[in-house]
Amino acid sequence: MKNDSEFYKSNKLNLLVAAIVLLAINLGCNFSCGKNDFQEITSDQTAEEGNKLVREGNAVVEKATQSGAKAEALSSELLGSENLKKVENVEKYKEDNKAKFDELIKLCEDSAKDWDAAAAKFEQVSKMNLNEKFKEFNAVLAQGHRKTAEMQKADAGLARAYLAEKDPEKHTSIFIEYNKKYAEMTKELADLKEKSAKIRSDNPDVFKK
Repeated sequence: MKNDSEFYKSNKLNLLVAAIVLLAINLGCNFSCGKNDFQEITSDQTAEEGNKLVREGNAVVEKATQSGAKAEALSSELLGSENLKKVENVEKYKEDNKAKFDELIKLCEDSAKDWDAAAAKFEQVSKMNLNEKFKEFNAVLAQGHRKTAEMQKADAGLARAYLAEKDPEKHTSIFIEYNKKYAEMTKELADLKEKSAKIRSDNPDVFKK
């Protein structure tokens, strides 16, 4: 599962955009049971426990995805360039839309919490007595979900910083710092996505189609 994202940059205050995105590395896997395939498996029960955690993790990811999509839409409405450049009185704009900003922050935080929860599920799988490549794959998934949670927290932080800063001239530096940090996290997540894809493609027998 993945979503394309846009990364906006601008050196003009009224064109700065808070790009709240949802980035997830490949999630669509279930552990394929079978003693002949995996020497590390000690019992069918162990394999089923791994499958159960994967299913639970994917369910939490779906929940995180929904919250993130809502946050992305609300962010575009509140902090999209076309809207921001129409704002004449910044503080009045913040006051008039305070409830929406609060909702945006909560959505980001809820999504981050769920990404962390999903990561914990996959981390559990990575520590079980299962196929080594399957364990490695789940460890990378967990890292990616932790990074996605970090990005959602950064989105919430941006909205908070924008609301708190009373000097419009300082808004520029807030967005520039956010964009720099977000670019770094996007690169880190892309690297994890590439790593997970390689593990999966190099070990097709480990994963169900």
